[in-house]
Amino acid sequence: MTAKHVVKSLAVRRSVVTAAIALGVVFGLVSGVMADAGKKGSKSKIQRTVPRPTNLVGQQTYQAPITRPTVPTDSVTGPHAVIEVTEPTHDFGVKWIGPKFDHTFVIKNAGDKTLEISRVKPSCGCTVAGNYPRKIEPGQSGEFPFSIASTKLRGRFTKSITISSNDPVTPDLRLQLKGEVKRYVDVSPANANFGKIVGQAASTRILNITNNTDKPLNALVAPASDGQFTYEMVETEKGQKFELRVTANPPFKPGALKSNAVIKTNIDEQKEIKIVARATVPARLDLQPSVISLRPEKARSGAKGVSRVVRFTNYGPTEVKILSATIDDPSVTATVNERTPGKAYTVLLQFPKDYKVPAGGKTLTIKTDDKEQPTLAVRIQGPRTQTAKRRPAEELVGQSAPSFAVKTTDGKSVGNADFKDTVTILDFFAVNCGFCSKQIPRLETVRQKYEGKPVRFIAVAETMRKRPSDADVHAKLDTLGFKGERVLDLDNKIGPMFKATSFPTMVVIGKTGKVEAVNVGNVGDLESRVAGQVDALLAGRALPRIAAAPAKKPAERKDANSLIGKSAGAFTATTLGGKSMSSADFAKHPATILNFFAVNCGYCKKQIPRLETVRQKYEGKGIRFVNVSQKMRKEFSTEEVVKKMTDLGYKGEVVVDHTNTIGGKFFARGFPTMVVVGKDGKVGAVNVGNIGDLEKRLGDQLDAALAGKPFPKYATAKPKSRVRPAEGTVGKPAPSFSLTTLTGKSIGSDGFKNHPATVLNFVAPNCGFCKRQLPNVEKIRTTYEAKGVRFVNVSQTMRKEYSVEEAHGIFTKAGSGMEFAEDKGNAVGRSYKATSFPTMIVVGRDGKIANVNIGAKQNIDTLLSGQLDKLIAKK
Repeated sequence: MTAKHVVKSLAVRRSVVTAAIALGVVFGLVSGVMADAGKKGSKSKIQRTVPRPTNLVGQQTYQAPITRPTVPTDSVTGPHAVIEVTEPTHDFGVKWIGPKFDHTFVIKNAGDKTLEISRVKPSCGCTVAGNYPRKIEPGQSGEFPFSIASTKLRGRFTKSITISSNDPVTPDLRLQLKGEVKRYVDVSPANANFGKIVGQAASTRILNITNNTDKPLNALVAPASDGQFTYEMVETEKGQKFELRVTANPPFKPGALKSNAVIKTNIDEQKEIKIVARATVPARLDLQPSVISLRPEKARSGAKGVSRVVRFTNYGPTEVKILSATIDDPSVTATVNERTPGKAYTVLLQFPKDYKVPAGGKTLTIKTDDKEQPTLAVRIQGPRTQTAKRRPAEELVGQSAPSFAVKTTDGKSVGNADFKDTVTILDFFAVNCGFCSKQIPRLETVRQKYEGKPVRFIAVAETMRKRPSDADVHAKLDTLGFKGERVLDLDNKIGPMFKATSFPTMVVIGKTGKVEAVNVGNVGDLESRVAGQVDALLAGRALPRIAAAPAKKPAERKDANSLIGKSAGAFTATTLGGKSMSSADFAKHPATILNFFAVNCGYCKKQIPRLETVRQKYEGKGIRFVNVSQKMRKEFSTEEVVKKMTDLGYKGEVVVDHTNTIGGKFFARGFPTMVVVGKDGKVGAVNVGNIGDLEKRLGDQLDAALAGKPFPKYATAKPKSRVRPAEGTVGKPAPSFSLTTLTGKSIGSDGFKNHPATVLNFVAPNCGFCKRQLPNVEKIRTTYEAKGVRFVNVSQTMRKEYSVEEAHGIFTKAGSGMEFAEDKGNAVGRSYKATSFPTMIVVGRDGKIANVNIGAKQNIDTLLSGQLDKLIAKK
């Protein structure tokens, strides 16, 4: 894709008709304009795909696109719908908690064909869509109402909504509702999470209560009567601030502890606030895992087979040593490693290649010098064989339907008296059931086939965990496009009669009033299965027998290298320059490069500029270069893809493959994956990653293709050991800083001398690896805090910004009881070179960085224990 084509595409999409862009201004200008997108809203009242500024001169920024276009505007011909919105983002501002937040978006069809709305999907369950039009005629507008339950919000919030339609340019329109929720009485943290309690000493957590009203606050606590937790309310500032001190009291028994309390206030708008206290008490001698399940496909991996680690942790006051570890299978070895004498051990189990666990399983036996528990055992088992399971509802087949009578939302009666001469399908579902969301649109396609025939399709709404409102049910069915009859059974009176213990459960009742069939779940052959059942009942025939589906074998995971020497898969696509592309085009070029990449892939950012240097040398010789954009975790718009290519200096062709359909045909498992296809349509070479000799390797491959010779073979390069920036700070003085924790304590470099070790754990609230790491750190935190070690979670911003309360709540929910400090702007994180999360910095009493642990290491508890023991041992 040439610079001229990119600029032209961008100009058309944005309707930025300026002389500079029309003449093909250099890519730096376009990149600068795109980089500024999102900082300032457009003055235009109607937004198409992006705002349309009338003149770029003197304007610094304009609002970033909220829609997700898939094809250039100029490639669409003929009559088509055009979706426009008057206000893509609505800001509620600052509002008090309590009532629902309501807003209605107005959407117009600016095209010359009927606009058909296929789906309205809010980003979370707290945002509910009301009734909205399914079709909007050309020139007409429709209202799309939404409401947000404010009680589920905390602090600043942004909720997105996706409206899917038949607009070929913008099939998915993105809207936003944002604002800030203010609580009359704020509790921070929201709950008392003690994490893991080790030992029998009482432990206390403090919840800070703040009055945000002008009325003096009176607050009392009504605790549970279990006695495991006690609650004390202390007024720290008259009528304004309180502390709720929650104490976990011994004796503690192994297991999960939980208690509920209620803070009662004199604030009418927030009279009661529920508080949950929870903790986990490990066994005195704890083995993790207690059971090992070994799958055969895992045992086949690697030349040496597969290994498993069992961790032994002694939480008791006296030391316990492991004397031996044996397994009742001579082909499996068990090796004991001492991490902390008398306290922590690991047992490494090494299974040979192709090992299969016998039917009866095996046992790892650990012998200790403990008088109470001299022997501990871990069960080793293979995968559980899945047998055909008969669901409770299926037991009703052949029996008369249970007696009931109810009305549909349209006032029609449904019951045993109504089954005569009619085939009735009762589909029991729940609003918050993911499988139901996939099954109901498929059921709707079957329903349409039998319109006008004596067949009733009735969706029966049940409650699963949380009771929805009537409006929630209708909004869900409307979103899923279901147009059959509806019954609200939110008290779950009818569902249990039909033994609907899981959702969706579909019960097919014949004209005789008997249950003729039951279809549980979103079955793969739903459409043909239900149609076959209905046709048989209408014709008075016996129902077709449904054969049990054979157990599926685990699919072999292939990668792109497995395609070398084989014909490339068939596909069709259109480049951003408007050129068609398919597998048939391979014959037109000596070689075709398909480089599968993702906008948010760091390795791709380094590889693509290098690919561009090769393109400039070989494209004139007939070689075709195409970068194929893929989705990796997050989906990016076409504009964002173009901007990334522009920023990286790539000027070749680009295809946007949002659904990874093309990438899937070439088994592009990771990015970048470069596939080189020869003139014969066969894959000649695959280059995965930003390989060190990319230019030479690809040049050799293309020279061979031009000469009609076989592609040269290269050995797969071993991945280089990666040194993270933070790891280079080990042994150096820790950078100076000063922060304040959520409880008001100071944390900074001046305090390192007061502790044998300080653990600074740089984490982000939306980091999955961080949440995975925190419970393992919690296993040892209380033990080492008693030895003077300080543990602090230092909250960082990663893409999305969270309030202090939101971030702390997320870490607490993940099981962390560490101190919490917010690092605004990631200033401290940058000084410690924390470029990825979690990054754990261990600082000694001397103020030097002793250790750096990056990532969610499974053995972080034993690894960190060893590091801290060494620092504690220093005088």
